[in-house]
Amino acid sequence: MYSIGEFSKITSLSIKAIHHYQEKGLLLPSRIDEGSGYRFFGSNEVERARVITYLKDMTFSLSEILEILSDFEDEIDLVDFLSTKKSVIEKKIKQMQNVKISLDAIIAREQEVVKMIEKGQFEIEMKETQEQLVAIYDWKGRYEETGKAFKKLFRSAGRYSCGKAFNLYHHEQYEEDDCEISTCVPVKKLFKADGIRIEKMGGKQCVSLIHKGPYHEIGRTYRRLLDHLKANGEELELPLYEIYIKGPGMILKGNPQNYLTEVQIPLKEK
Repeated sequence: MYSIGEFSKITSLSIKAIHHYQEKGLLLPSRIDEGSGYRFFGSNEVERARVITYLKDMTFSLSEILEILSDFEDEIDLVDFLSTKKSVIEKKIKQMQNVKISLDAIIAREQEVVKMIEKGQFEIEMKETQEQLVAIYDWKGRYEETGKAFKKLFRSAGRYSCGKAFNLYHHEQYEEDDCEISTCVPVKKLFKADGIRIEKMGGKQCVSLIHKGPYHEIGRTYRRLLDHLKANGEELELPLYEIYIKGPGMILKGNPQNYLTEVQIPLKEK
């Protein structure tokens, strides 16, 4: 027989853990001295402690370990129990893989944003709108309702998304209440969802400028772009693009002064 100190040394379990397992009915002493109250453990308890440690390392809960030790005698009887545990673990692995993908996307986006902010002054560029497959939710309303539109779009398209979300504005002028807007996100493949259409878009020449700051100040960026068009004898073609490089995050709203929005104005062909 071993004292609790000797048993602790043999099993690599702390005395606190041994007491905890005793309270849970997992690991009972072989004998308790009536006079001193000292606990003593034998070879059977050493083996039981080994099994507890092994199962705990395999992420079994204490209640699951107690069930195994109480209800099963041979591993052949454990097949169904272990198969269920395996399914639970596989589900958790899949969930963690999805979490990792989300974290990778957030990290990559914010690292890109940091580089862009460090660059400082943004300049007007001529570029071609990106050709891509896009999920689109068309709606009419106020600019401030964009968040609701993105929630609706991402409920259907989120799992297929593969790029930065953006809005298409179908009016040249500011519309206070009835702006025609297409809320969009690039997607990997075709899919069907109520109220969502899928189409390939892009390939148009445009002038582009990144706006840094709150959305309500984006007018100054449009002014720079429109002045550029006039100075170069160019005309715009609708719709106007606003690509959201950085806005309110999935975790934190963030500082609006650091929001980045790329405004693209397509050019009318001459």
